[in-house]
Amino acid sequence: MISPEKYRKKPVEIEAVHLTNDVSPDEVASWCGGRVAPHPEQNYTGGALVIEIETLEGTMRAEPGDWIIKGVVGKFYPCRDDIFEATYEATEARTVVFCGNSNAEEIGQAVARSVRRARRGGDAA
Repeated sequence: MISPEKYRKKPVEIEAVHLTNDVSPDEVASWCGGRVAPHPEQNYTGGALVIEIETLEGTMRAEPGDWIIKGVVGKFYPCRDDIFEATYEATEARTVVFCGNSNAEEIGQAVARSVRRARRGGDAA
């Protein structure tokens, strides 16, 4: 009798574009190496265009509302919105600190002060 083991997906950061009315299908197709094509259902009300992407599994279609993901090895594939929302979350915004002509020690001290201030809820360092 086999005893399957449980595994958890490693946290990875991906790039993705949501195929909505706010994005240009041509720009998305250019980004992912796909091609814009008419939706195969003539009476489809979700959008007239799809993006076809060549994958190792064959040609896959991203429909309006889907996400196009650039995976960890640089391959592109479509993902339905409900699956994307259940699987991914936005990464935190990165903050870049410009310290003028400061040296590395001064930059380190400024970062340490900021961390201490944040831990205390924003009061003075």
